[in-house]
Amino acid sequence: MTWVLVLAAALPAQAEPRFALLIGANTGWAQDAPLRHAVHDAQRLADTLTQLGGFSPEDIIVLGDPSTQQVHWALDRLEARAAASPEQGLFLFYYSGHADPTHLHLSGEPLRLEVLYRRLQALPTALEVGILDACHSGAILPKGGRPSASFQLKVHEAPALRGLVFLTSSGADELSQEARALSGSIFSHHLVSGLRGAADENGDGLVSLDETYRHAYTRTLLATAASPLGPQRPRVRIDLRGQGQLVLTRMESAAATLVFPPGGNGCFVTDGAEQQLLAEAPASAGRETRLGLRPGEYVLKCAASGRYDVARFSVAAG
Repeated sequence: MTWVLVLAAALPAQAEPRFALLIGANTGWAQDAPLRHAVHDAQRLADTLTQLGGFSPEDIIVLGDPSTQQVHWALDRLEARAAASPEQGLFLFYYSGHADPTHLHLSGEPLRLEVLYRRLQALPTALEVGILDACHSGAILPKGGRPSASFQLKVHEAPALRGLVFLTSSGADELSQEARALSGSIFSHHLVSGLRGAADENGDGLVSLDETYRHAYTRTLLATAASPLGPQRPRVRIDLRGQGQLVLTRMESAAATLVFPPGGNGCFVTDGAEQQLLAEAPASAGRETRLGLRPGEYVLKCAASGRYDVARFSVAAG
């Protein structure tokens, strides 16, 4: 299935309430080799959503190595907040950790993928976005689907956009991979970089769902094409109806912006202490790339003929 999201309508003002449950699980089950960066991946996504995605900190719950009971508690809490809201908004669920074709590998009672899928479908929000970054995560999608770098949904004379979208980092029979150099999962790294602006293909300052997925798909496949574990191909399932555009982040919300001109080499941005990799601006011959950041001190590392050129810089508000 090849899809491209075409949702023609006036752009939303992004005033709707937004809720998120973000989970990082490094430990997994007894037979799993511990992951290094899953909890950090969840926190990086939380920072991005609060800075650029219109999510209030009180409406985001981040869990590190939780039990299944804690996940249901968090879903109950956010579901109650969503039900109390006068407007139906967006709910985003993210999981980075171990999984198999049937379960997420959490402590306590196993959490079946089908139970998670039904739970998200039943939420009182207009839109639900599920993102699973785990081995075999594509098993939550119906059999017969294929990896797709883009997806298409045409809408005619329909009400406001509603439904559920699920993105997975790999297929049902594929492994999802971490990279020490990225200090995180390959898929989540490109997901966050995309949401910070690297996925904004048309330069309108809005990072939409289809741009985000297309960026994460392309960059993840390129990064794993020669991997001894095999290539990793993200998947997508769309069950949307209505009209509108599902915008995930907006560059106008950024307190500061780092601009890369067309034709530059690929660059990485870390914090000033070089302890956290924040985002990557891929090499682009044809368009300007903008990354939304907090004001602060940063280090830039750009590829240059087999080495990296390094520079320290700071950005101020505005």
